[in-house]
Amino acid sequence: SVLFGTILVIGLKFYLELLNKKRDLAIIANHNYKLSDNDLKHNKRVRDIAMKLVENEPKFDEV
Repeated sequence: SVLFGTILVIGLKFYLELLNKKRDLAIIANHNYKLSDNDLKHNKRVRDIAMKLVENEPKFDEV
């Protein structure tokens, strides 16, 4: 779908821009942005990144 493609592109840009978050973003990508409740509950960093991807229009020039 268009939405998934957009999220995937944004996720890829975050992956390239935020190398220190590479592991967390890989976890999100491996779950195809469908993280289970346990994943979100027990991995705050992944949850925060997922929320940022969903809620915010990233401004990569501010990274």
